[in-house]
Amino acid sequence: MRILIFAVCLYSLAHFGNTKVYGCECIEKKLKQFYDLPNLIEKMEVVVFSGRVIQQVKSGDKDKTLIKFQVYDSWKNATSHELSVIAQPDSNSCGYDFKTGKAYLVVAYRVGDKYETSLCTPTRELSRSKKLMQELDRIVQKKRIRTSHK
Repeated sequence: MRILIFAVCLYSLAHFGNTKVYGCECIEKKLKQFYDLPNLIEKMEVVVFSGRVIQQVKSGDKDKTLIKFQVYDSWKNATSHELSVIAQPDSNSCGYDFKTGKAYLVVAYRVGDKYETSLCTPTRELSRSKKLMQELDRIVQKKRIRTSHK
């Protein structure tokens, strides 16, 4: 009997032990688009800003949450002092889990008349965003210089 139990356990480990489980899988093409910062700023319908989470409100739409930010700086399309972005913090669909009171660099893409973000974008805590913000500053400054010479 022990040999049979051992054999079943060994078979289970061999057969099911190598199974990969993915909770979140970003599409490679989208990853390249979001992390190609010049393309992101020049061509994509996104909002790019830094700010602090001031409120989170659960939406009636599945597991989505409306995240309200106090905007610090804007690289693209954040034109007011407050901005809301949709996230899915409790989902396996690459949702970003924002914390109220923390500051973030946010990259959100347009879905209809709203903006959404996920783990597939360069969104991250502001304290880990220095290099990204320097690159965004460089790209936006370069664009401003070109525009001012017209």
